[in-house]
Amino acid sequence: MIESIKNFWSLAFPEKTEDAADREHGLNMIAAALMVEVARADFREDVVESERIFELLKHEFKLSPEETELLMNRATQEVDEAVSLYDFTRVMNDKLSEQEKRRVLRLMWQVAFVDQHLHRYEDHLIRKVAELVYVPTVEMLRLRHEAEEESRARADS
Repeated sequence: MIESIKNFWSLAFPEKTEDAADREHGLNMIAAALMVEVARADFREDVVESERIFELLKHEFKLSPEETELLMNRATQEVDEAVSLYDFTRVMNDKLSEQEKRRVLRLMWQVAFVDQHLHRYEDHLIRKVAELVYVPTVEMLRLRHEAEEESRARADS
């Protein structure tokens, strides 16, 4: 039995090093999937949230519109098939740096504030992800504040 567990882990997490393109693709996918999760957290999928996710992915990861659309579709499929947040946070903890984790959280907050209203389920989701990936509360709140200020500035312009 112990041998089968070892085999499972070696298949799930091979020791080979990833190239930069694989790493960036993984970061893109996790960010996109968690942004979709935030958009769905309040049980309403608004067009404004989908448009903001598209815009953020395109700008943040320097993707073409076609690549962005493909990424959003794949991310939506991943979210539909995911059993829990653990599916995403485990990979974040295993593969992402502290800076990359914060980058994903910042993007999540930006989606949450796009409609100028932070729903309690959106807030809870992002706080839970921050907790599961060991981002300190102070840092999580700083990212939240920055996203809220950016959202206000966008609304005023």
